[in-house]
Amino acid sequence: MLRRIGLCAAGLVYWALVVHFLRSACPVFFDGAGPMPSFYGGRMPMPTLGDYYARQDYYDALYLRPYLVAGLVITAIGSDLPPLLLRHWN
Repeated sequence: MLRRIGLCAAGLVYWALVVHFLRSACPVFFDGAGPMPSFYGGRMPMPTLGDYYARQDYYDALYLRPYLVAGLVITAIGSDLPPLLLRHWN
């Protein structure tokens, strides 16, 4: 039981670090017209700077979603795939 809790905690820390490094590598840029996310799939909402500051929490959460999903995929590949491959090869 304690090992399972430790593995879950380590997975959460790994995921949080991946999301942090993704946000550091591909941040949301601000030009004169408003925010411009550099890591976003699909139709990108482009609010003006006034709209962004009026609903900043909404746009920050909207721009955070791709980082969370990519972090989850990278965490799953980085933590689950190597043990499976090692078991398969041994």
